[in-house]
Amino acid sequence: MRLFRTPLCHAAALLALVDLNACSEKTEVSPEQVSCGTQATVRLCPGYTMMCLTEHTTLELADGTRLHPRGPLWSAYLPKQVGGQVLSIGYRLSRPEGIPEEGVVYSEITCLKPVDRRGTTAPSAGNR
Repeated sequence: MRLFRTPLCHAAALLALVDLNACSEKTEVSPEQVSCGTQATVRLCPGYTMMCLTEHTTLELADGTRLHPRGPLWSAYLPKQVGGQVLSIGYRLSRPEGIPEEGVVYSEITCLKPVDRRGTTAPSAGNR
């Protein structure tokens, strides 16, 4: 009679599921600091649409992440912004006041330098 016999592969699968369940707990991610030298592309809001009232300019990283920049260095750059321009930046992730929007990554810019077409930091632009 095979009443209490369980194949070894079924027992192993059950143990694996129990083990994976323990790893699924979410942990709080602390704010991250990224040093200067990260390249990001300026993305202007596409046209005068309702989205532009809240979206404004974003910085797109190489992996496709879009940062919503803020801070004094960013405010100083805004009057000179150019769509598609590549910048060398450093940033610290920040949390907005109130309820955060899903998928929005806010960042405080800690350094900002334009990058020329050859991929090097422009010589006339210092750490602003």
